[in-house]
Amino acid sequence: MKRASKKGALVLLTALTIVALLLTSGCGGGKTASGGSGGTLTIANVTDIVQLDPIDIGDAPSSFVASQIYDALVKRDKDGNLIPGLATKWTPSPDGLTWRFELRKNVKFTDGEPFNANVVKWHIDRIQAKDSVPRFKKQFAVIKEVKVIDNYTVDFVLTQPNAAFIEYTLMTNAGMIPSPKAYKEKGKNFAFEPVGTGAYKFVKWTPGQKVELVRNDQYWGGKPGLDGIVFRNIPEAATQIVELETGGVNYISKLTQEDIARLSKNPKIQVYNVGAYNVRYLSINTSDPILSDVKVREAMAHALDFKSIVDKMLKGLVSPGDAIVPNTSWAHPAKVQGWEYSLDKAKALLDAAGWKVGPDGIRTKDGKKLEITIHSPNGRYIMDKEICEVVQQELLKVGMKVNVKVLEWGAFLADVQGKKYQMAFLGWAQSSPEPSLFLDALVMTGGRGNYTSYGNKAVDDLLKQAIVTTDQAKRKDLYGQAMTLMDKDIPYIYIYNENKVVAMAANVQGYVHSPAMNNFVPLWVKK
Repeated sequence: MKRASKKGALVLLTALTIVALLLTSGCGGGKTASGGSGGTLTIANVTDIVQLDPIDIGDAPSSFVASQIYDALVKRDKDGNLIPGLATKWTPSPDGLTWRFELRKNVKFTDGEPFNANVVKWHIDRIQAKDSVPRFKKQFAVIKEVKVIDNYTVDFVLTQPNAAFIEYTLMTNAGMIPSPKAYKEKGKNFAFEPVGTGAYKFVKWTPGQKVELVRNDQYWGGKPGLDGIVFRNIPEAATQIVELETGGVNYISKLTQEDIARLSKNPKIQVYNVGAYNVRYLSINTSDPILSDVKVREAMAHALDFKSIVDKMLKGLVSPGDAIVPNTSWAHPAKVQGWEYSLDKAKALLDAAGWKVGPDGIRTKDGKKLEITIHSPNGRYIMDKEICEVVQQELLKVGMKVNVKVLEWGAFLADVQGKKYQMAFLGWAQSSPEPSLFLDALVMTGGRGNYTSYGNKAVDDLLKQAIVTTDQAKRKDLYGQAMTLMDKDIPYIYIYNENKVVAMAANVQGYVHSPAMNNFVPLWVKK
């Protein structure tokens, strides 16, 4: 693999150093500018959490909760810029192989444990330990060693320069740092009794119902405005709306087109809508005996007119999907894979694959019916189950029988992550437009979010080259080449990019809507 030149690395890393030096001040929390404080923010979470140990969080609902309990070394402002978190400054070496982080002093976990350089090293070592969970290990393998320089200085020594090192590791769920003391004392229970340095402290999880947090009065960023936050499990959009209008919750994120139009006219409710960093798609298990044939996958791609489906069902809430990176990413390709909607092409491909139409209209081959099952959550993504039912109807037109298997979120994830599925409605979300967070996870062989069994050495080589390339234009070209190759193999069929849409009670003060972060520190509820 070709290494990035030291000269090229120096240009980018010097720029990053300047940015980091400009961002050494802490991020003020506490009361809003108007001086208000108090109240509880009740959030309708789309599903229950799975668990809250950062190094094994792989779902957005759990991450949403955990981000209020823990801090990372670096965080984002509303515009997506990297700003200080538990680190006040970070400086890369000229060759890009060592990153020095200066840590915030006088920070304590909510169990009284001090935060320092030894805690940072312990956390990274735990992620990389042989017996640790595998979810983030591959990403964190870029870190060769963590060196404690003094109590508030730590060096990350990398195996090679990495253009997205901070995004790739520290901005992931695993970048959130828990208390070593709590982890050691609680053992397996720690994942359900988390302790961090964040603005809010964990109080209680009632499985299937809610998670309760209370304000951390000793928060290093200043006293949070809210008394606490409650995350209630409310997967149904209609129920979320009713709860918002009747005061059962004051923050929801599941709305239909009609809901947005109606609630926007209600002076007691504020609706926010902005493009976000996520993709939604049909994930195809390419190791499945039927779906291992690329002709079958291509036939499905031609038979599904997701642009029309999305326009009819979700206009204003999403944008049609056309790539494995969101259209809000700087790496979104100018020329995307557009599978022409053609039932004739779909039928011809299935004919060529040996699947012949039977007397009941369902195709058969070697005595076996062309029948698959699509896994679907119910309400985790906007109209996920309903779209899967449309897929069922549309594929029947070309002679494919589709069963829709609807599961609760935990069981759904277990099947998909265990590759015990054929096709599934899935999504991937990040707080950044950085393309490696999507491609390395979803496309690279063995990627942490690649549940398709897909692997292509040529694609892997392009992705490995892109991550060490410092010029953004060159990186975009390399990612474009990788996506072009991957799209020919069709491990995914794109559905839509979901907007970040929130409706909130108008008496919640201090909220800033951003696709890059959820900062609830300045919020308070006006009585």
